[in-house]
Formats: sequence, structure tokens, C-alpha cells
Amino acid sequence: MADDLQRGNWNGNALFAVIDENEAREAYIGELDVAAYCGCQYCIGRSDTYVTWSGRLPTQGTTVAADLNGFEIGDVLRIGSDIYRVEDKVSPGAREALCLYFSNHADAIAFGRQILPVFKIKSREEHLGEPLGIFEVTGYCGCEKCCGLKGGLTKAEKIPKAGHTIAADPEVLPMESKVEINDIVYVVEDTGKLVKGNVIDIYFNTHEEAVRFGRQKINVYLVP
Repeated sequence: MADDLQRGNWNGNALFAVIDENEAREAYIGELDVAAYCGCQYCIGRSDTYVTWSGRLPTQGTTVAADLNGFEIGDVLRIGSDIYRVEDKVSPGAREALCLYFSNHADAIAFGRQILPVFKIKSREEHLGEPLGIFEVTGYCGCEKCCGLKGGLTKAEKIPKAGHTIAADPEVLPMESKVEINDIVYVVEDTGKLVKGNVIDIYFNTHEEAVRFGRQKINVYLVP
């Protein structure tokens, strides 16, 4: 994030105190310094379509970036009186624990930086399908570096789509299989030379987004 959005202090070692024993519980994290960002050149260094670290498009009022030393992608948080989902990560070296996404820079600046009570909402996990276990999940795009040829169709002879297309080992996940990854349902439409065994490659629109996603260990679910 921009320098003026990177003040505050966070060590990633919050203590949780459970305050509600119902199925949907809240664990108090503490009073945290919460900043703001948007998808503009000033905040993230680019101004084209921005995809979060989870692979989702960010949404104002829903998306929050977090220090992944203290939070996980998919965590549901109550920040002040509003509910957010951790879908992104703060920049390396950032001192804030949380950064709310806004659809424009003016709103992000207007929010500024606030000290707010933060709770983690714990609820029984619900997934759409059968658990397949932990996969190594990476990102790719249609560039020459990722695919050898720029653009082109997938192995299934379809135009790849961000938030939809994945490459997988057909011996593990046959073509057209549907899987849930980080609450998003993807379709196997491609393969890859290095995509073998429990490995999945998620398609992104740009190489920068694919690199930013990196390599993650994620629980994957087979959707009927």
C-alpha cells in the first residue's frame, strides 16, 4: 500500500478470547489500527483490473486485506460494526494488520486510519462438495512465459476465464471437473507440463496477478 496507508503497529500475535459459545461465535482480537486501500496506481502500483490474493475481484464493504501471519484467507471478521472477509494480504513490511478495500481512492483517503475493535467470527465450515485434501495451488496466465504461446485456447478448446478456469492433472481431476477453492467454484479446462498430481493452476488475466497469487497450500473440494 502507499506510504501514507502504512502506519501503525502489528506483530501478528493477537490473543483470542471467545465471547459467545453459539455455533457462530465471536473471538475478540483487540483494538487494531485499520487502514484503507483501493485498486489504483497509488495504492497498489497499477491501475488495471485488480484481483485479490484469494483470486476474487475485490468488493467494497466485503474485502479486507490482512497480515497473513495472524489471519487466514477466508477468515470472517467483524471490524467495528461491519462484517468483512479476508480476501487479500497487506503489502510486505506493512505495519497495519488490516486494510479495508474501497472502490475509489477518495473513499479510501476519507476512511483514513482508525482504531477499531476487531472480532473473528467462528462458524461451522460449509463447503459445496467432497473434500479432496490439500493441493498445491499456483497461478498462470495466457502469456508466453506461462504457456509458451501467447493467448490461445485451453486444452478443452475454450477461452480461459479468470475466476473460472483451472489447469489440473487429468489423472487426478478429469476435464470439466468442478472444484471449490477458497469459496470459488472453478472448472478444469486446461492441463500443464508441471501440473502433476495434487497440483492446480488457477488462470488469471495478467501475469502480475498470477505471480502475486504465488504458490499456496489450499484445501480443495470436488463439486457435484
